[in-house]
Amino acid sequence: MNVATPSHSLRRCRRRVGAVPTLRALECLVAVVDTGSVTAAAQRLHASQPAVSHQLAGLEREVGVPLLDRLPRGVVPTSAGRRLADRARVALEAAAQGVADARDADTATVRVGCVESFTATLLPRALRAWWATAPDSRVALTEAVSADALVDALVRDEIDVAVTPSPTSAPGPRDIVGWEVVAVTAADHRLAAQATVPLVALADEPMLQLHADNALAA
Repeated sequence: MNVATPSHSLRRCRRRVGAVPTLRALECLVAVVDTGSVTAAAQRLHASQPAVSHQLAGLEREVGVPLLDRLPRGVVPTSAGRRLADRARVALEAAAQGVADARDADTATVRVGCVESFTATLLPRALRAWWATAPDSRVALTEAVSADALVDALVRDEIDVAVTPSPTSAPGPRDIVGWEVVAVTAADHRLAAQATVPLVALADEPMLQLHADNALAA
């Protein structure tokens, strides 16, 4: 019985089919196609020109066809080189996204909704306390004018926590801090000398205040 052995050319073909270019080699190809120059590509990649040329030569050996035409004034991709560069962009973007996803896998993101009047006052103190106990966590902030708008966002699962004045549409909110409301008047105003001012005393006074939808405006 005769046993046939693969020819040298067939073995070489099999190696080529199974070869997988490195991301660095693909990155070099994309940079050269984009810039039209090995020198410019090396500058873009913060690498030496010989290092980029070495990556390109190895990539062409692995693929088995010319990828670039070297001209006196630059480099242009062959049809195979342009096709591979287009696919390489997708691979590089996927690899970068994969690395980002891996880094974020163990990092919790808390979606916090906050009324605008609390964003610059109460929220920074609350976040400092939060990060003291969970330093690797992230916060995604959503601002709203009214407390009820944030309650609606909670119901729609758009946020995890709402920091608001007492909303009217959600039973059982948890009070976490008190809030002092003051009336600022001119020095010669009739109420200026009073230590406390009842709300009824302000009923007929023209005032500048928060938007009517804001719970603090009530």
